Amino acid sequence: MAGEGNTGSVSIESVMPGNTHSAGDHSQWETVTCNLKRKKGSDSNGSKLSDVSASGIGTAKKGRVDSGLVVYLKGQDVDIAKQASRHPLEFSRRLASIAGAVGEVKLLKDSVRVTCVAVKQKTILLNFTDWFGKTVTVTESWSKAPVGNRRPAFQRGIIFGVSTELTEYDILTETKAEVARRIVKWTSEGHVKADSVVLSYPDTVPEFVYIGFLRYKVKPYIPQPIRCNKYQLFGHIAVHCKRQARCVRCGKGHGLDECPVKNDLTKAVCVNCKGQHSAAFKGCAKFLEVSKALKVSAIEKVSYLKSAT
Repeated sequence: MAGEGNTGSVSIESVMPGNTHSAGDHSQWETVTCNLKRKKGSDSNGSKLSDVSASGIGTAKKGRVDSGLVVYLKGQDVDIAKQASRHPLEFSRRLASIAGAVGEVKLLKDSVRVTCVAVKQKTILLNFTDWFGKTVTVTESWSKAPVGNRRPAFQRGIIFGVSTELTEYDILTETKAEVARRIVKWTSEGHVKADSVVLSYPDTVPEFVYIGFLRYKVKPYIPQPIRCNKYQLFGHIAVHCKRQARCVRCGKGHGLDECPVKNDLTKAVCVNCKGQHSAAFKGCAKFLEVSKALKVSAIEKVSYLKSAT
């Protein structure tokens, strides 16, 4: 018999096999069972119950992923999924230092699927491009991406003298930025954290920001030109390139390892300016032209296309 006031509970005798019941008992057992099933999605008044944890934060049902908060991390020159499988603890710590604790991490064939816990966390990851010295791209599911898969436009500034002990998540929390990305420098000993941090805001970049009691002046951020390591042109990266590979040294249709003149710079040909140097040379006329346009775009707050004309 179901106890009064405990709708949905069932006595042991009512479900034990081998017991016989009258028509009235059987009818009562069916009613109680129906109430038990209903309780999973409703309260005693029939209203729907939300799946809420004790902390008051909604949690997704096990086995289901909220595709609206899912992003995919893919390395340009590194298999980030393989790296994560070899060093899972280090990967988790690094991911947490960028965006805080995430919901779920799943390793795919050549990428890592991350389920975020909030829209702001998703925005942080979508604007992330540097995985501790390695270039990565972060995208969302095509079904959820905006038309053209364009990310929101942000205004960016840069601050200097920031302690390398602070994580990017700490910095964005203190500065109220949407994204905080620490600059990484390459040295003979590998990549090291710099004391400069790029801050992104949806509207106006503040003149000053505070981290604790320290005040930092925000200066315009002037990005370096992006060059495709596959096709060698500026403006995109290899992971998005659908064109045939071209040699960085001579511009022909092969990789650097197969280049017959890779050790003879006198025969090098830049695919961008036709000069006698590799496409990676920072003294290249095209590199300097793109750098100037990026500087004008950042300082005068105009589009790159307008600054390049």
